[in-house]
Amino acid sequence: MESEAATMSMSVDDEVDESNAACKRKRSRKSKVWREMTEGTNVKGERIAICKHCKVELIAHNNSGTSHLIRHLLDLCKKQTKGLPLGEAVEDEEEFVFDMSELRKEILLYVVEDDKVLSLTVDNASYNDVMVKHMKNHLGSRGMLVSGGCFFHIRCCAHIINLIVQSGLSCIENILDKIRNLVKFVTRSSSRSKDFYDTAQKHFHLEAKRKLRMDMQVRWNSTYMMLDNVLYYKDVFIHLGSLHASFKSNVPLEDEWENLSVVHKFLKLFYDVTCMFSANKSPTSNMYFMGACMVHRRLLETSKGLHEFLAQMVLPMLEKFDKYWSEYNIYLACAAILDPRFKLKFVEYCSDKIYGLDEAMCKVEKVLNTLRSLYNEYKSTFLTSPIVAPSTTSSRIEDENFFNYYQSYSSRITRTQTKKSQLESYLEESELGLNMELDILEYWQQMP
Repeated sequence: MESEAATMSMSVDDEVDESNAACKRKRSRKSKVWREMTEGTNVKGERIAICKHCKVELIAHNNSGTSHLIRHLLDLCKKQTKGLPLGEAVEDEEEFVFDMSELRKEILLYVVEDDKVLSLTVDNASYNDVMVKHMKNHLGSRGMLVSGGCFFHIRCCAHIINLIVQSGLSCIENILDKIRNLVKFVTRSSSRSKDFYDTAQKHFHLEAKRKLRMDMQVRWNSTYMMLDNVLYYKDVFIHLGSLHASFKSNVPLEDEWENLSVVHKFLKLFYDVTCMFSANKSPTSNMYFMGACMVHRRLLETSKGLHEFLAQMVLPMLEKFDKYWSEYNIYLACAAILDPRFKLKFVEYCSDKIYGLDEAMCKVEKVLNTLRSLYNEYKSTFLTSPIVAPSTTSSRIEDENFFNYYQSYSSRITRTQTKKSQLESYLEESELGLNMELDILEYWQQMP
């Protein structure tokens, strides 16, 4: 478990700074409730609101809102004249200070009071690391962490894919800048845009409803979609480039088109896996091992592939994968085993394809030991709570052959068990169909 804990506490150097620790802004509107209230402080130094009519003192923290003040004036205050238009707003500037430390304190108070907590999933940002560290200490001191918090800090899988792909895209930034200039050249002029789509329809019989769009560079999937559309109109760009010098200066060379096509095909899997991760509003952790394994296998295969430039592009991507996912796979594999479509055989199969049989069996044994440890801890402190089942999810990703030989692999003789626990009995049962649609939470909720 030590390696997992070490991974969870890794330093962050790939974050995108999306907020400041503290910032000031002007709040230009203020509730009319303050026409009937006076601000003040009590003996404890807390901010309060004093009713002008009945002199009752009410708490008025910056984050407490005004609903309780309005309710007092409308329903509880016996001296206030009825009919005042409370709750509306009036122009009145008020300085507002956002304090991240205060936010963290409030989040620390918002915890489950009875059940233990296994993990918390957040984006890869330093301010999240600080918050998670405080929460881990807070929950750990109360004995509310599973396995001592080894799996508490989990980074968002879709965010990790973004980091992995971004590290690779940086290697082809020159070509991408050329594509961005090309898209800008077309889209920022209504006349050029019209000529472009007219040419696409009349001369190349392409569907002009498919529009060119600039990417958002911090979100790699938008870069993928930009490439997808540009490659769709490749012949149009080349044709217009042969007629107009202004187009020609931005159109990629033939070898650049070929490289873009190779990169686009390579990134298709990452796009599909990202869509699989984000397809459900209530995602469950059993699905992520499959996606992580597909990404890992694609990176390893590409690093040894025929395209040298792509092999070089993959090297920093593999480094990012090892940094963020190598140890997380233990946690993700445990979740996958608890999916009756996957179970142990699926984890063995994926590990075998990536590491080879000997190393795979060592890794699988480590996963099994971790799962048994989690099971025994859960069994010793068994608690029940209502579960809200999400919509049914499917594990299918189209047009990929990663799992073609899984059925034959799954038919091999299963390992023998000596002393059977409920977990081991579950592991010995046959798997369900790999591509079967299943509500995983409902499945376990109905288990005896």
